[in-house]
Amino acid sequence: MMKKINSVYWIEMVTPNTKEVADFYSKVVGLHLDEVVDDDDNVSYEVRDDNGEDVMGVCSQDTFPDVPSGWLPHIEVVDLDDSASKIELNGGKLISKSDQYCLLEDPSGNRMMLSQTNK
Repeated sequence: MMKKINSVYWIEMVTPNTKEVADFYSKVVGLHLDEVVDDDDNVSYEVRDDNGEDVMGVCSQDTFPDVPSGWLPHIEVVDLDDSASKIELNGGKLISKSDQYCLLEDPSGNRMMLSQTNK
């Protein structure tokens, strides 16, 4: 799947109580849950609509220990290195970076994930 550049392509809730939050959205909105266990045995959920399309994720706080509990939007960018180089110059904070992703904090203290996965 090609991701639309410079737009939110994924959002996930980072929380210590993944099952409770995933169940909440399943019961209130009628979404379906798929449990995902990472290599460190952290349990997260992919949340899907009736057509099986991904809607959002509910991710274990243990997977993202640098991220406070809350929503974490993901944006696909054209050039991750270029975008990352502009974060601190514009009042933000670069929290962590890999070859395909970087976690940033904007000037208001909110966190977001940038990615460059469609190389």
